[in-house]
Amino acid sequence: MKSMPGKRLPLSALSLVILALFFALASSCSRGQLSTAHYYLCIGIANYPAGSLDYPAADAESMSQLLADEGWQAPPGAGSEGGVLLNEKATKSAIAHAVQTFFAGAETDSTVLVYFSGHGAYDASTGSSCLVPYDFNGDSSDGITPEEMYDWFEDIPTKNIIFISDSCYSGNFVYCTDSSDTIPSSYVDSTGNTIFTLPYYVLSNFGSLMAKNAAADGKPAPIAISAAGATEEAYDGDPSQGHGVFTYYLLQAAESGDSNGDGFVSCTEAYTYIAGCIEDYWNAENEGDDTMFYPHISDGMRDLVLFM
Repeated sequence: MKSMPGKRLPLSALSLVILALFFALASSCSRGQLSTAHYYLCIGIANYPAGSLDYPAADAESMSQLLADEGWQAPPGAGSEGGVLLNEKATKSAIAHAVQTFFAGAETDSTVLVYFSGHGAYDASTGSSCLVPYDFNGDSSDGITPEEMYDWFEDIPTKNIIFISDSCYSGNFVYCTDSSDTIPSSYVDSTGNTIFTLPYYVLSNFGSLMAKNAAADGKPAPIAISAAGATEEAYDGDPSQGHGVFTYYLLQAAESGDSNGDGFVSCTEAYTYIAGCIEDYWNAENEGDDTMFYPHISDGMRDLVLFM
């Protein structure tokens, strides 16, 4: 994530069309049922020794408060830490310990959410990226790679896992190798920016998606939502927002993202709301430059309730 003031613009007709298209898709998808319990871990790092950000700690605190208000609980193994790790408490080892052990007592039908807000790092020579913990010293082994995070998820006893990252280069955490309904982490246009094409991309593959969804077996991959593409930076908002641009709209989605009016906001509904807002309020203002960015989502044919 990078610090840069954001400006708000009117909602465009394009976004409304995209929302309508996505609603048609979402209404045909299978939605995960409400489980017996919902557990969250919110990680926010603003005060990095090597370079601070404005809002990630506030992002994590606001997200955890919203989730608690929505009926989510701190993980059963969290103890005094609760469901929040901030700044110096969010070292790589502390994050690994929290993800691997805090949810150990979770029910097999529960839902687990891990949220991260902070820096991301990208290695152009390898095309790899990582989340940046508090104790990151610049070496790739200091970061949290997608492979490491997903290995840690294997220790969680439920298949209902949601991972949300508000960080630069987080698109690499959105896997597309096992599911053709995933929006690729680097789905780019001629300028090199990833593009907001989710409904069109998914609807064009709808038949194969339904067949693949019906044939799926084993433990499904987590649903991942990233703030930006694999090679894109995400940005802090302005002081009136008080949050990262992505998280600002994620928090709004709890109240405004219920596109089908059923009283719940699913991951795909929240994603669609966020993506539409970023398209209209940020990218329209920064069209054609390298500060444009778009969120990404995986596993769209499998949905879970995010806000209740």
